[in-house]
Amino acid sequence: MSYKILSLDGGGTWALIQASILQDLYGDINGHEILKKFDMVIANSGGSLVLAALCNDMKPSKIVAVFRNESERGKIFSRLKFYERNLLSQIRSLFKNFAVGSKYHTERKKQGLIEVLQQQRYIGIQLSTNHFRHRTNH
Repeated sequence: MSYKILSLDGGGTWALIQASILQDLYGDINGHEILKKFDMVIANSGGSLVLAALCNDMKPSKIVAVFRNESERGKIFSRLKFYERNLLSQIRSLFKNFAVGSKYHTERKKQGLIEVLQQQRYIGIQLSTNHFRHRTNH
């Protein structure tokens, strides 16, 4: 027995590449149609954004357009301000080669993603913070 697994890795650039490849492989079909082609889908970080868009039935071309649009991308990828960073993140900023701590503000990323998906008319309801936490902890 074989399984088809779609694994979407993290990173903004990787997410853009992944959405482009999905479009090349399957055409510009709705996200649900792409997801039906797999037995399991897993995602991390930027790949999770692609998966969220697919789950909201977004076509790959729309996902690519969001990542290429600086204004929409900025709503999702909101860098932490200096005072929002923990001590390890501040030390990391001194040594660029070490990946310690978060680069982006989680709550602003969530709000930006909801706003972008709503603007694209792919989310019909406002997700509450509790719903979001519940759904992402599984």
